[in-house]
Amino acid sequence: MIFGDEVHELGRYKMVFISPETLHQLHAEKWEPLRFTCIVNRYRDIPTLPDNEYLNKNVKSENVQKKIKR
Repeated sequence: MIFGDEVHELGRYKMVFISPETLHQLHAEKWEPLRFTCIVNRYRDIPTLPDNEYLNKNVKSENVQKKIKR
């Protein structure tokens, strides 16, 4: 999981709270399925992809830069 400027490994049945407007992405290894439940207000919490300007300014971790989907 990309969370802000860090990459974290999550195990099975883990719960994560993500504050609004926090950069985050969930990634699975190619050989593993990814299943998750996301509870949001679908009208208020519209997903957006970070642009290159935001990433260059806010993401200093090379590991995150390599892994993040743009």
